[in-house]
Amino acid sequence: MRKNNRLFIIFMILFTLVIVGSSPVSSFSMESGFDFDDVTEETANRSIELFDLKILTELPVIERSFVSFDVNKSGDVLVCFREIRERNYIIVYDSFAEFKYGFSFVGSGSYAAEWIGENIAIYGVRSEIAVIIDQTGNFLEVKAIQRGNENDQHWNEVVSNEKVFDNITYKAEALIPGGVFVRLVKTSYDGEEQVIFENTVGITFFYVVAIAVVCIVLAVYAAFWIVLIKMIIKEMRKNKQQN
Repeated sequence: MRKNNRLFIIFMILFTLVIVGSSPVSSFSMESGFDFDDVTEETANRSIELFDLKILTELPVIERSFVSFDVNKSGDVLVCFREIRERNYIIVYDSFAEFKYGFSFVGSGSYAAEWIGENIAIYGVRSEIAVIIDQTGNFLEVKAIQRGNENDQHWNEVVSNEKVFDNITYKAEALIPGGVFVRLVKTSYDGEEQVIFENTVGITFFYVVAIAVVCIVLAVYAAFWIVLIKMIIKEMRKNKQQN
């Protein structure tokens, strides 16, 4: 009887191990809105090496507009910046708009990132590679992004300039339609606004350039009318002398 019990227990343990071992491992490729393909170990290792990921424990000086953002269930906000001192930056702010942590990495071309739970998925457009990292900068997975209309649709959602979570609206603002984002504003359900990020240098430069352009246009416009009026006066004097 005892022998049968031992055999039954051993059988149940082996059966459980088989079930667990054959179950698919939870991965961000199933949690993300993108469809992915697996990559070879060589491709994954090469992608990780090229990223040259560095962890940021202090908020760096960023005088550049951002390209995308995302919000997670905890209210943490990640903001993506491109080509700052030859590196890309992802800065994470907490729900009070305070710096929490960040990453910098090497990458060319457009990219975006989104939350996968408490982890971050980074999507490269040119490389068509997606990586997921945790808060400490560990690479958890590397995938190849499939091409297709559904992926294009999700990409538009990732880079959307407005996202709503728990009746809180997060909106990326540009100075001109279709331009880069210079301000990220969080608006609560009662209308209270909080600026999470603002590129003051970019905004100042934009207005300086705009004022300069307006002044040039006005100067050209004034010069045109001055020349025209002088020509009219000259012609009137000429006609008067002839008469």
